[in-house]
Amino acid sequence: MFLGARVILACRNVMRAERAATDIMKKSNTQNVAVKIVDLASLESIRKFADDINKTEPRVDILINNAGLSHVLLLQNCTYSGSGNFC
Repeated sequence: MFLGARVILACRNVMRAERAATDIMKKSNTQNVAVKIVDLASLESIRKFADDINKTEPRVDILINNAGLSHVLLLQNCTYSGSGNFC
Protein backbone atom coordinates (compact mmCIF):
# COMPACT_ATOMS: atom_id res chain seq x y z
CA MET A 1 0.00 0.00 0.00
CA PHE A 2 2.74 2.51 0.96
CA LEU A 3 5.54 1.04 -1.17
CA GLY A 4 8.00 1.03 1.72
CA ALA A 5 7.17 4.51 2.99
CA ARG A 6 7.20 5.45 6.66
CA VAL A 7 3.81 6.93 7.52
CA ILE A 8 3.54 9.37 10.42
CA LEU A 9 0.09 10.23 11.70
CA ALA A 10 0.25 13.71 13.21
CA CYS A 11 -2.87 13.88 15.36
CA ARG A 12 -4.32 15.75 18.30
CA ASN A 13 -6.15 12.82 19.88
CA VAL A 14 -3.77 10.02 20.87
CA MET A 15 -6.46 7.36 21.27
CA ARG A 16 -7.97 7.98 17.84
CA ALA A 17 -4.50 8.17 16.31
CA GLU A 18 -3.47 4.83 17.80
CA ARG A 19 -6.66 3.21 16.50
CA ALA A 20 -6.05 4.64 13.04
CA ALA A 21 -2.42 3.49 13.09
CA THR A 22 -3.46 -0.02 14.07
CA ASP A 23 -6.04 -0.09 11.29
CA ILE A 24 -3.48 1.11 8.71
CA MET A 25 -0.94 -1.48 9.87
CA LYS A 26 -3.47 -4.30 9.58
CA LYS A 27 -4.75 -3.25 6.16
CA SER A 28 -1.32 -2.51 4.67
CA ASN A 29 0.56 -5.38 6.32
CA THR A 30 3.32 -3.05 7.52
CA GLN A 31 4.51 -1.88 10.91
CA ASN A 32 6.13 1.27 9.52
CA VAL A 33 3.44 3.58 10.92
CA ALA A 34 4.13 6.06 13.71
CA VAL A 35 1.93 8.36 15.76
CA LYS A 36 3.03 11.83 16.79
CA ILE A 37 0.82 14.20 18.70
CA VAL A 38 0.27 17.78 17.52
CA ASP A 39 -2.49 20.32 18.04
CA LEU A 40 -2.65 22.41 14.87
CA ALA A 41 -4.50 25.15 16.75
CA SER A 42 -1.43 25.73 18.94
CA LEU A 43 1.72 27.28 17.49
CA GLU A 44 3.70 25.94 20.46
CA SER A 45 2.50 22.40 19.70
CA ILE A 46 3.32 22.85 16.00
CA ARG A 47 6.84 24.06 16.83
CA LYS A 48 7.45 21.09 19.14
CA PHE A 49 6.18 18.71 16.48
CA ALA A 50 8.37 20.31 13.80
CA ASP A 51 11.43 20.14 16.07
CA ASP A 52 10.72 16.47 16.76
CA ILE A 53 10.34 15.68 13.05
CA ASN A 54 13.57 17.54 12.23
CA LYS A 55 15.44 15.57 14.90
CA THR A 56 14.00 12.11 14.20
CA GLU A 57 13.28 11.93 10.47
CA PRO A 58 15.93 12.07 7.74
CA ARG A 59 13.43 13.65 5.33
CA VAL A 60 9.75 14.31 4.65
CA ASP A 61 8.65 13.58 1.10
CA ILE A 62 4.93 14.27 1.38
CA LEU A 63 2.94 16.27 3.92
CA ILE A 64 -0.85 16.14 3.95
CA ASN A 65 -2.64 18.60 6.22
CA ASN A 66 -6.21 17.59 6.93
CA ALA A 67 -7.30 19.90 9.73
CA GLY A 68 -9.92 22.58 9.95
CA LEU A 69 -12.07 24.67 12.21
CA SER A 70 -15.78 24.55 12.58
CA HIS A 71 -17.53 27.15 10.44
CA VAL A 72 -19.53 28.11 13.53
CA LEU A 73 -16.34 29.06 15.40
CA LEU A 74 -15.13 31.08 12.44
CA LEU A 75 -18.44 32.94 12.18
CA GLN A 76 -18.31 33.77 15.90
CA ASN A 77 -14.75 35.15 15.62
CA CYS A 78 -13.59 32.71 18.28
CA THR A 79 -9.90 32.26 18.89
CA TYR A 80 -7.82 29.54 20.46
CA SER A 81 -6.93 30.31 24.07
CA GLY A 82 -4.01 27.89 24.35
CA SER A 83 -5.86 25.88 26.96
CA GLY A 84 -7.42 23.55 24.43
CA ASN A 85 -10.68 25.48 24.24
CA PHE A 86 -12.10 27.98 21.80
CA CYS A 87 -14.01 31.14 22.81
